[in-house]
Amino acid sequence: MNRTRPASTATMRLFFAFATGTALAAGCSAKETTDAPPPQTEPAPMPRSVDTFLADIDLGRDLPAAKTQLEQLLGAPETAMADRSRAKLALSVIAEKLGDHERAIALVEELIEAGEGDVAEKRLHLLLTGNEGPIGPSLRQQELPIAPFARALAKFYPENTQSKFEIETVLFGGGDATTLRLGTFSVDEAVREREDARCPGCEHRGALVHAMTTREGSWTRIPLHAKKLDSILAVFYVDLETPIPARYESYLPIPSSEIAKRLARNEGVIAVKARNDAPPVILVAAPRRAQLADVEEKLAAMGEIPASPVAVPVAMALKPREIQGVMRQSFGRFRGCYEAMVPKASGTATYRFAIRPDGTVQNAHLTVDHSLESPTFEACMSNAIGALTFPKGGASANGGAGTTTVVYPIVFSPDGE
Repeated sequence: MNRTRPASTATMRLFFAFATGTALAAGCSAKETTDAPPPQTEPAPMPRSVDTFLADIDLGRDLPAAKTQLEQLLGAPETAMADRSRAKLALSVIAEKLGDHERAIALVEELIEAGEGDVAEKRLHLLLTGNEGPIGPSLRQQELPIAPFARALAKFYPENTQSKFEIETVLFGGGDATTLRLGTFSVDEAVREREDARCPGCEHRGALVHAMTTREGSWTRIPLHAKKLDSILAVFYVDLETPIPARYESYLPIPSSEIAKRLARNEGVIAVKARNDAPPVILVAAPRRAQLADVEEKLAAMGEIPASPVAVPVAMALKPREIQGVMRQSFGRFRGCYEAMVPKASGTATYRFAIRPDGTVQNAHLTVDHSLESPTFEACMSNAIGALTFPKGGASANGGAGTTTVVYPIVFSPDGE
């Protein structure tokens, strides 16, 4: 499904399983003539396998010659991916034995960057610390979740003779926590799972999955990726506070106006636009940003790509984290009321109030511990809660006016703890 920079995050994962390979083939040809039989030639030397080089290296035999031939092996286009990886490891060992420690490290770093597993990591640890040491589990070993929808998306990356897959995903908006928890777009893992199932127990089957996922915080980053959005998996998260302008609606599965109408009806929506010779474009939309996770839950559970937009019921009551976010942002107001008290004492002030669908506060009541009883303090606290505005909660499930009831205690102490 690369890792953080301002306004965007990017994740890159590279996985491959070893394949049985061929070594560099060498041969020669002789020109025939009609006047004489073709000249006798020496038979072409049989190609050497990486294993024979490893044996030579272990015995310390002719390391410079082994180095040259391994480099030729790497340069041959017909060399299998697995042999390339093993050749680099062998070259790293040769470089170490020849005293080129920096080259030995650089070769192993190249393997790790290309997705090599524990063998390369252990060798890097050995080169830099003197012992192989414990190597933590890789992302592959952590058994990342694969949602049914990710398996459905894997069909857009069909089997091929080279078992090589390039999977690039760009997501605009949303949040990594939900996507990673659900495995909604773990397409790389789904492809690998499928390829593994094709040959159970195979330890040397060539399958290279190169996956790059980038999450951008806003639609303003669309121009950055515009040139490739027609060929990669693109996902757009939309809510009423952050609509995507009509200027960019050609990238969306459905028009911006239709998205706005659906969200105004207080429903979430999932839409997927299939494309020829490219992965689909996906829309995850909800009236409020906090509801996007609920819509993504529905998407992740889908085992098939929907042919038409899907309406997703969402609870209109505000979520605890939405309420807590506003209260925490406003704590300076509450603390100001407390700082005006003389003398100060420790105690708890508890709010009980309702939030209207338009986000304003009604029926606010304040109770305080005896230690905090003060007409001035209580009046200040009551004014502070009345001035707050919460996200709009919209209508209730039955279409009537909906409110969210809140009980929120705040603990005060002179030392600020």
